[in-house]
Amino acid sequence: MPLKECKMMNERPKFIGRLLQGEKMAPLCREFGISRVKGYKVYRRYKQCGLDIPYDRSPAAGNRRST
Repeated sequence: MPLKECKMMNERPKFIGRLLQGEKMAPLCREFGISRVKGYKVYRRYKQCGLDIPYDRSPAAGNRRST
């Protein structure tokens, strides 16, 4: 796991808080060293789960099909 991603996992509440205060996504993502795609993903998970976001969630976890 890249170091920047580990750092972001520790700073998600700060990132979300600043978004909720009205800061723009693109400048925040640059500051936190993540892509805008990742920023929107973090924000979407926050809206679904609150600040108790599953940090170690596998990217495939949401893509499983029931058979």
